[in-house]
Amino acid sequence: MLLYLLLCLHSSGVTARVNNTCDVLLKECTDTLHCGMVLHSYRISCQKERYGLVGNCSEICRRSIIDLTTTHEGYDYLHCHCGDDEYCQTIRKRMSSCWDPRAVRVKDPGPPVDCRVAENTCQADPICLEAYRYYRSLCVEMFQGIECSRRCNNTISILIRQKLASKWEDCACNDRKCKQERSNRLRLCLGVNGNVLSCYESFKGIFLIFEGIVIFLRYFWF
Repeated sequence: MLLYLLLCLHSSGVTARVNNTCDVLLKECTDTLHCGMVLHSYRISCQKERYGLVGNCSEICRRSIIDLTTTHEGYDYLHCHCGDDEYCQTIRKRMSSCWDPRAVRVKDPGPPVDCRVAENTCQADPICLEAYRYYRSLCVEMFQGIECSRRCNNTISILIRQKLASKWEDCACNDRKCKQERSNRLRLCLGVNGNVLSCYESFKGIFLIFEGIVIFLRYFWF
């Protein structure tokens, strides 16, 4: 039974897309109308940051990065491997104050807060609010329990990287709508309910059957 549960947990892993080289992903973005337009806006808005003329990232630049990462091609481009390309490495280093895709997200160690409080905290910051709005607009099918598109997954990844959204991912739901949204997000985007929980239920069922056999043998066999 333990082996069965471990196999279930292993099968629930989400396979990520293999990162490609930056040149290939840049071409994919520029060849796509929407991504190409957002990429152009990103280059203009983040011109000073890309040239290393400023130390801190401006709000308009951070907004353009969020716009870019909400597209399939733009998200992949910002996660690309620079390899031995020194220019790419230089730009990545200069842009690290805006958004570093390699950064490890650190969760808030404090106790969970009500989800409405977490949402209000995020919405108090213009950049976090922008990421949250994309999440609400691009994850409609996930809210309805249909599917979690790649763009929806991207927006969730962007949102949880925002400093003021650190309490949002693990916030406490106190109403049915919030609980349903989280259930859909875990099941459709992370495969938790669809794999891990279903395996758990199967394991629980096997355990109950085993327990029933033990009780039967105890009272009727001996």
